[in-house]
Order: sequence, then structure tokens, then C-alpha cells
Amino acid sequence: MIRKPQQGNNAGITGTEIKEDDWKKLRFGVEDIIGVNAASQRKLLKQTYEMSDSCLRTNYYGIKHLTEALIPILEQSNSARIVNVSSSFGKLKFFPNEKTKKMLGDVDGLTEEKVEELVEEFLEDFKNDLLETKRWPTLFSAYTVSKAAQNAYTRILAKKYPKIAINAVCPGFYLLGL
Repeated sequence: MIRKPQQGNNAGITGTEIKEDDWKKLRFGVEDIIGVNAASQRKLLKQTYEMSDSCLRTNYYGIKHLTEALIPILEQSNSARIVNVSSSFGKLKFFPNEKTKKMLGDVDGLTEEKVEELVEEFLEDFKNDLLETKRWPTLFSAYTVSKAAQNAYTRILAKKYPKIAINAVCPGFYLLGL
């Protein structure tokens, strides 16, 4: 396996398992992730609720809890910075549900509570096998949701703490040999 739930990449835990030969078959365009090719791509991946939960606990909640712990220290600095490592998978174009896309894209209306509700709703829908019905991303679904939630949280923090430079970056894909 090339991707185990405990392994990560440059931006976190993917929440999937895939055989190395199948990894080479994957394509990452919009049509491959949410469009006409998504169903055949999903067959190559193994995603479980436990993997999804682990992915969100690491990629979203882990960053959130660490940041909350460090903010009081960072506020004492004259040049504090937070740089969250995100992913292109966190882009809203990978969300087929327009309501979710609108909520995550509403910078002025975003709140931590809304992001938390979204993450919990996703996990509940995953557990109940409702990802397609509720129009969640279905390829690397937990990873996509975790990175979109992380991006939303980064925006919330940037507004909440204007004296701290807070950004998210998407460095691109590469294998880490972990």
C-alpha cells in the first residue's frame, strides 16, 4: 500500500489506502474527482469511517487545537506568523454541493461553529453511507473536507487576529517516503 491512514503526505493524512499499482492509475482533474470519471477512480481507493475520522482529527482538529494553544504566545510577538500547510484538494471546486461551497466561501459569514458543524455532518454522513446522496466529495473525501475546513479556519483566524500574519499554502504534491 502506498497510502495508509497513519501515513501522511506534505499536507497531512489522506484518510485512504491505495495499492501502489492503482496509485499510478489515478488522475486528479476536476472531472476525475467530482465529475464523470469519479466513480471509476473511487474503486481504486479504500476509505473507512475510522480513516476519515483519523484524517479529520489530524488535518483539521490537530491544527485547530495546536493553534489555540499557541495563540497566547504568538500574540506577544511583534512579528507572529501562522502558516498552515493545505492542499489543492481543499479547493471549493471539488465540492459538488452548492450549499456547502457557498457556506465555505462566505468569508464574512464563516464561523468556527459553522465549520465544526460541517465536519461533524460529513462524518455522520460518511458513517451512514450518505456521501453521494448528500453530495460530498467522494474521492479522497475526508482529505478534501479536512483541507477545506482547515482553509476556512485559517480565514476565520486571520480575521480574528489581524496582528498575526495567518496564511494557508498549497505546496503541491510530492511523496514523503515516510
